[in-house]
Amino acid sequence: PAPGARSWGRSMPARYPEKVSVYVGIAQVANPPQGRRLSYDFALSEAKKRNNAKAVSELMAIGPPPYDSVDEKLITGKWVERFGGMFGGDLSTGKLIWAALGTDEANLIDLVAFGRGNRFSLVHLEDEISRLELNEDYRHFNVPVIFLLGRHDRHIPAILAEQYFQAIRAPTKRLVWFERSGHNPPFEEPGKFNQILIEDVLPFTRIR
Repeated sequence: PAPGARSWGRSMPARYPEKVSVYVGIAQVANPPQGRRLSYDFALSEAKKRNNAKAVSELMAIGPPPYDSVDEKLITGKWVERFGGMFGGDLSTGKLIWAALGTDEANLIDLVAFGRGNRFSLVHLEDEISRLELNEDYRHFNVPVIFLLGRHDRHIPAILAEQYFQAIRAPTKRLVWFERSGHNPPFEEPGKFNQILIEDVLPFTRIR
């Protein structure tokens, strides 16, 4: 297996199952290289359908992945969101940011720090993430597994997470679809998300 897959396989659920009550995958990653290709194809296809010349130009300029820079990845992500592949309804990254700034828990300094931290992670974790192929290299869990997936997620394509879920072997497993969500079920369908945590996830934490 690739180094990235090996390290993921040595993660907490695998190495110390006695310390993990249940694994919950929200917008679960499965195969980043393949997922990025699907995201790019979605964005370019939508751009052409909508006759969005700017989107077509930017996407054609970078071409399909893999990419050498974070900026190229962010271009695809920008258009995936604008074409409905990040959020299922009228929510957006901008609206989430404004909502956060409207609380007493975040300010503009936090926003800048978040942006820098996000870019730092994208750069420094890329080598490992780009080699992950969990559906091929890691299928066995000794703890319950629950996937919470947004039906419209094209950012981390839910279709790949579904395929990965089918290949997993675990004592108990469940896949829950959020039909009105994209990549962010906790924010897009908070009521249903909280209900799942209380009714389906919490009981596993009481078993151990």
